[in-house]
Amino acid sequence: MAYRHRSVVRTGQAPVPGGGVVSAYLYPTNDAAAVVEAPNYFNDPRFRVGDMIEAVVDRLNTPKVKHYLISSVAAGAIAVSLLAGWALEQAAFDIDFANDRAVSNGALLASSGDGLTFTRNSVKLMDDLSGTYGSVGVNVRGRTNKGALYEPASTNVLTNSGMAGAAAGSPGTMPNAWIPANTLATAFSASGITFNVVSVFQERGLDFIRIRLTTGAGTTTGAASQFILHENAASAAAQNQSWTGSAFLRVAGGSTAGFSVVGLRSRSLATTGAQTSSVQNDYKSILNGNIQRLSIYNTVPADAALVTDRLQQGIQLNWPSGVAIELTLDIGTPQLERDRLSSPIRTTTGGLPRSADSDTATLSSALTSATFCGVFRPLDLLEGGTLVRLGTSSDCLILRIHSTDRTRLQAYSIVGGVAQGSAATAVGSLASDTRYAFAVSYAPGRIALSLNGGAVVAATPAAMPAGMSALAVGGGAFPVNGYIERLACQPFAVSDAELQRLATLATYGG
Repeated sequence: MAYRHRSVVRTGQAPVPGGGVVSAYLYPTNDAAAVVEAPNYFNDPRFRVGDMIEAVVDRLNTPKVKHYLISSVAAGAIAVSLLAGWALEQAAFDIDFANDRAVSNGALLASSGDGLTFTRNSVKLMDDLSGTYGSVGVNVRGRTNKGALYEPASTNVLTNSGMAGAAAGSPGTMPNAWIPANTLATAFSASGITFNVVSVFQERGLDFIRIRLTTGAGTTTGAASQFILHENAASAAAQNQSWTGSAFLRVAGGSTAGFSVVGLRSRSLATTGAQTSSVQNDYKSILNGNIQRLSIYNTVPADAALVTDRLQQGIQLNWPSGVAIELTLDIGTPQLERDRLSSPIRTTTGGLPRSADSDTATLSSALTSATFCGVFRPLDLLEGGTLVRLGTSSDCLILRIHSTDRTRLQAYSIVGGVAQGSAATAVGSLASDTRYAFAVSYAPGRIALSLNGGAVVAATPAAMPAGMSALAVGGGAFPVNGYIERLACQPFAVSDAELQRLATLATYGG
């Protein structure tokens, strides 16, 4: 089995000076390594450690392009290692967003985004596996070692999540537009609790305010509660709307002992000022010295007599009488947005929108059969979202989180704008912020789907589109609202056994 060498190029650069093709043969010891014998060229300065070799592999008279990296140069031979050994065999494309690499038809691409057209008309924040957030510019794909983050458009309606105007002191100054520090100090002191702002800082790319609550050597003089508003003036809302609030919280000193509730609260108010709903999530039992993003959902009720027109969100603290209090609490980058939880949006002088993420491409050849597989991590399952769409919105194969049962993944075809058997191929039991491997295969007359190596679910749609070349990743009318870590496509359908193998995390390194 001879590997016919085609060219040598500097890694990440144009072909080496001098051009031409080096005559050489590669004799592989296995698929992961090979030796290049080039007796007439072993002193050629073009052979350098770190160069890339592109070779045509003849395997059963089926040419394949493979890429090798020169790992050493010795007299008479150079040693190389398979550069794209991670890629799925016979893939039309294999995109590894987490490691920023990609292969298309056997050729190694410059980056994971090469060949895709990305749009988002705003900046965004996104995190990596360490929980550190970084800012991503307009029309720049949000990608870290967690994968590429695709989200719907959203708006943080809170005026000031960036802590502008806050300052340490006794009691100090709360961020602009928040409930004032003097108001809080007066309310807490009525129960024998001293309140003050300890510091304002940034950590992991997020904005925080640190507050301290203490009874000193004494105990609380009465049972009470306090709502630390992230927006002193309520945000506009309407009946039947669903809202998600969130904030990053950490116990920086002391403990939550003594409090009966330490958590988030969301309430809606009518035009009269009357409260029409109140939702409270107590996180006292899970708060610790680690930064955690916690959230709360509230659906504004419909009430003919009390027309709801605004919403308030904040930190809820309740305590009984006669307990000692000593708590230093970090509050970071709060957010209030419609429907689902999304990545943080930093505001300082007013609510700010973030546009939807969209990645599109046109395949080099239209497909009538294909297998899509990879790894994704949903951020929030409140709303179904699309991972991959092959074809146009009216004629396509679509893989998405179920539109009504948001704990399942579903695959179906759309022909002439009509969904074909969308209920038949739905699998799994999804949870937020959890990695899943998936594989979906389709051929004329059949769609099959597996999640995390589970049983294959198949269906025979009444109709199937053909010859599709338009590709949408992570977006469309309903973006996936989560991370796509890996996405590959083989231009043919596979067996059910192979589909299950492709739908396991081990296939992609665990």
